[in-house]
Amino acid sequence: MTKPVKTIVVIFGLVSIVIVGYNFFEKAKAENSLVLGEKVFKANCAGCHFNGLNAIKKDKPVIGSSKLASPGAFKAFLNNPPPPMPKYPNLTADAVQFGAIYTYLQTLKK
Repeated sequence: MTKPVKTIVVIFGLVSIVIVGYNFFEKAKAENSLVLGEKVFKANCAGCHFNGLNAIKKDKPVIGSSKLASPGAFKAFLNNPPPPMPKYPNLTADAVQFGAIYTYLQTLKK
């Protein structure tokens, strides 16, 4: 093999390793986000919204709610929900926790 070909093979190999590594860490980050989202949900929401349902207003479950149409809509809802639901400024102010719970809620199915 000539030197230019060897160089190309080495560069290709290194780029491949970087791409595989990046995908591995992105997947791990996404899985960690779901774990965090579930923990945040259980700590703040599961008392009334066990399994994504609604113990107070049974006809308004979290699952499939229009409030989850976008992160902005969900954030606005958490900042000013209808009574008796409390406001959650602690969640909306923390980008990591907010992103995690929003991502987690997207995975809930009936």
